[in-house]
Amino acid sequence: MNWIEKIIGNNSFVTNPKGNTYFCDGTAAGSNSYDGLTPATPKQTLTAAHALTRNRMDDTIVVLNYGAVGAAAEPSFPIVLSNSMIHVIGAQCLDNSKWPTISAIGRAAHAIDITGQRVEIADLEIGGDAGFAGIHVGSVGGIWAACIHDVWFGITGDTIGQDGIYTAVGEDAPYLEVYDCRFGASLTRHGIYINGNATKGILGKQGHGNKFLRMLKIAINVAGPAGLDEIVGNLFALSEDTVGYAITMSALSSGAIVSGNKASYRVAGMTNNPFRDLSNANHWIDNWRQGLTIAPDIV
Repeated sequence: MNWIEKIIGNNSFVTNPKGNTYFCDGTAAGSNSYDGLTPATPKQTLTAAHALTRNRMDDTIVVLNYGAVGAAAEPSFPIVLSNSMIHVIGAQCLDNSKWPTISAIGRAAHAIDITGQRVEIADLEIGGDAGFAGIHVGSVGGIWAACIHDVWFGITGDTIGQDGIYTAVGEDAPYLEVYDCRFGASLTRHGIYINGNATKGILGKQGHGNKFLRMLKIAINVAGPAGLDEIVGNLFALSEDTVGYAITMSALSSGAIVSGNKASYRVAGMTNNPFRDLSNANHWIDNWRQGLTIAPDIV
């Protein structure tokens, strides 16, 4: 198995994708005049690499590198992933480092807008411009089964933005799946912000939860009328001892299993409840505040 097969096999929905593999390198090593078919001839922009992919054919884009050069070469932001059943995978699949970085700093936009169905994004660091998200997903009709995992948002100063992952009012992202991601203090608002719906969505799963490191606002804010399936196994190192700063569920949310999430605030401990359910219509099981199980605040 070569390194390309290892990247694809470790990350994609299927171990042996039937589709084609294309390459993107945002540095001077890439060029949109190249064919994008080998690591030696990569496209420079993700937009150009995406243009090679085919709708619903399980194609993969391997992002070798990116950074400021690749971002400057992009014709516009957000980068729209409109083809369904494609995979955008960073070349470095390490838990403690994400080398390819896609940032919309200075472009007044989200970094990536998922408009295709069943799109996978993994092993990248992604950030929007100030006031925007790293990844926007959702539409009135529904953007189905986006899978976002092993992605960093706002962990380093290379990616800022308002939110990590964002679904807007009136939108739905059915079967959204987010796991093994990290969200950090370079974000100015929420880590995951579901302001619409993510019907049957999963935010973290047992053994593969997301990590939220000193978020400035609510880490997982389900502000809309969402009917998620699960919020499971996430870790929260909070920036403030504030009610609901780990997870807040709106008054219109319902039906989610919220289980095995753990939150802490420094060594001294917490006096406020980091979990909040304004609907009292979700199912809370064994969530922890500073080493003690706790039910959510419902006031």
